[in-house]
Amino acid sequence: MYYTDFMKNSYNIENDIRFFCEMTGLRIDEFAEEAALSKRTVLYSFSNEPSNTTLEKVYGLIYRKGFRLSLAKSELFAENLKKNEVLFFHGSKYGINEIDPFGSKNDSDFSHGFYCSRQLDSASSFVAEYKSSSVYIFKADLSKLNCFVLNCSLDWMLAISYYRRKISAYKNEPHIQNMIRQLEKADVIIAPIADNKMFEVLNQFASGEITSDQALHSLSASRLGDQYVFRTEKAVRKLSFLDRFYLCDEERNNAGLFSRDNENIIQTKLKLAKREFRNQGKYIDELFL
Repeated sequence: MYYTDFMKNSYNIENDIRFFCEMTGLRIDEFAEEAALSKRTVLYSFSNEPSNTTLEKVYGLIYRKGFRLSLAKSELFAENLKKNEVLFFHGSKYGINEIDPFGSKNDSDFSHGFYCSRQLDSASSFVAEYKSSSVYIFKADLSKLNCFVLNCSLDWMLAISYYRRKISAYKNEPHIQNMIRQLEKADVIIAPIADNKMFEVLNQFASGEITSDQALHSLSASRLGDQYVFRTEKAVRKLSFLDRFYLCDEERNNAGLFSRDNENIIQTKLKLAKREFRNQGKYIDELFL
């Protein structure tokens, strides 16, 4: 279990407000007035944990004025990475106070692990329905870790279906067991992200309603990118905290649109794939004859 010291006061709110004031020419008291806050409340937030109400008013104003701080700061972080370092984003509904590689639900895509994305919009979309949600940003060098990579493939579908207990009848098949042994040895699993609409496609494949080809052509439409699952203590200790972004209401709404657009694309492509790839590929019971 990896405890961190960045959780309290982890929003860089003072720097964010002072940057906004510098860009707009506002004084702190003028900023406070525009944000419908008292100057005292704004100054208090510089050295104390701000309330969700304060965060919403501060970052809601900044966002409405056209400043995309989370995106701009992410790009700046990316430009200052050392060799082999990459950025990771973790969407959180309520905030986190520890990183535990063994703390996720057993029915997650790959069982336990700390789940991250390389894409800000993807991480934001997964918590867009939750008020006062946020996105944490980290950097890490994975070059000395044991990473297991899956692309959008039959093995990826089988692995997620296995961990989500959708293919219990086939769980002891040699091919699946061999793959699971390799996954269980990994410090980090890298694989395409599966959202709710993708789970529907996987369920249809696991239940024998569609073939492997129909499923894969549908799932290839996703724009969510890859997930990075940090599954060992060695792996999570490579993560270095950089910042935490508050998602104001308008930003969450936009992230939700990204998610819904992605679901609609997958649903449309599934309908096309069912027609275009009828009788192509194998049903799941045919894979293990």
